Amino acid sequence: MSNQTTENLGVLSKNSAKAAALPWWLLTIVTLGASLMVAGATIALLRPLLLATRHDEINEAVRLYAGYFAARNLGIGMLLLAALSVRARAMLKSLLVLTAVIQLFDAIIDCVEGRWAVLPGVIILGLAFFCAAKWMYKYSAPEKPSAVISANSR
Repeated sequence: MSNQTTENLGVLSKNSAKAAALPWWLLTIVTLGASLMVAGATIALLRPLLLATRHDEINEAVRLYAGYFAARNLGIGMLLLAALSVRARAMLKSLLVLTAVIQLFDAIIDCVEGRWAVLPGVIILGLAFFCAAKWMYKYSAPEKPSAVISANSR
């Protein structure tokens, strides 16, 4: 290999490392958001009364919907953490948008039902996920087909 080729490979590997790295704030948003979702799911399953006001009655219907809430949050939270841990960018992009949209709808429902105490947290979390998704779509390199596929097509 010539020196020029070696230098080009060195530049490419440095650029690849930069593209592969995710900023600390994005890692924080995904980890914190996913942890909050998993914690909410756990509370919904084990102590649904903690998600309601002290005047609310916890009956079988409430437990049923708490289970659906838990399944949604547990599934999305675990997938966010899994996508982040293996750096599955395409999956992470989609999950960030999905989570942000869910937070948006949660905020709308909170407004309609007058849950003003939780509204700021839901809005902040939703905006954080929208910002993370925007960054991923803007700065994250698109995933390319495998070199094996391109080699076989020759």
